[in-house]
Amino acid sequence: MTILSRYIAVSFLRYWLACVTGVIALIVIAALVGDVNRAAQSWAAFSQFLFDTAATVPGLLEVVLPMTVLLATVFTFAGLSRTSELVAMKTAGMGYLRLLGPVFLVLVAISAFAYLNQNYLYRFLAGPNTLSQGADRNQWRDVGDAIVYVDRVDVPARRVLRSTVFRWALNPFRVFQVTMLPSGTHPPSGSWIFSPARIRELQNDTWALRVVPEVVVPDGGFPDVFKPSELDSHHMPVDELYQEIAVRKSRSQPTELLELEMLRKLAVVTAPWVMVLIGTPLSQFHFRSGKVAAEVLVTLLVGLVFMISSEILFILGKGGFVGDWIAALGINALFALGGVVLLRQRR
Repeated sequence: MTILSRYIAVSFLRYWLACVTGVIALIVIAALVGDVNRAAQSWAAFSQFLFDTAATVPGLLEVVLPMTVLLATVFTFAGLSRTSELVAMKTAGMGYLRLLGPVFLVLVAISAFAYLNQNYLYRFLAGPNTLSQGADRNQWRDVGDAIVYVDRVDVPARRVLRSTVFRWALNPFRVFQVTMLPSGTHPPSGSWIFSPARIRELQNDTWALRVVPEVVVPDGGFPDVFKPSELDSHHMPVDELYQEIAVRKSRSQPTELLELEMLRKLAVVTAPWVMVLIGTPLSQFHFRSGKVAAEVLVTLLVGLVFMISSEILFILGKGGFVGDWIAALGINALFALGGVVLLRQRR
């Protein structure tokens, strides 16, 4: 890397770190102002306040990270333009492609940070309970050779409603027993108690039905649905999400939302690149008065439009109104195209 490339990369990285630090500082200050009484009670309360605040940082960073990259891009190239350094670089034969080369190297690290923040840092700080999809939702669990479907969970009463247990034979591969459990309870210590139970069994290629007034299942024979372990798909790493999609497809379960989340992960890591493409020409627009304030205002407006439109399109994708690729990457592609067009005009 040449001295000039290193200079551009360091300038961009310095501005980006300043923006990220400022965002985190604002989060901490806002949380402290809103909960100062509890935080000031004792050192233990203050430590708990810091931990609770830190747990919110990854989620907020995921939202504002594209904005910080956009601001860093505008500050970097607007600063080079104000000091006439950008003119000297262009006079020496450096086009925007060469000028953006050092920035793209920094973007590799920023994209990696965006992925780690969404899928690992969030998990580390939020904890498993925050990441779970909720014990009151319907869920599928594996228990030994059985697959259990629980339609509803009443956590305070430690009761499950409308559960179904499927047992499979391997040779030939088919269901040989289906047990329907309308209601079941599980005390903090003890066995599961279900009543009544309707059991359908495959006998000599015909299905037989029997009703059992009460079924007692030892602890461990039924999944612990009161402590969910299923990770929110939005914060699943790619490998875990891919495995979850494969498992659900094998059970003929819907996977559309998971596949949309998979594409959205690609949108998260490409968003910083899009912000550089749109921010570079944006930094070269000149305003008659209040230049710095106008630059910041326009940059924030463009960043807000990007974030809001991305979220709206994703919601439309979840509702099935647009395709998955458009919902996850449509705004990224539109802003990237706009950035390329503006770069060609400002060249």
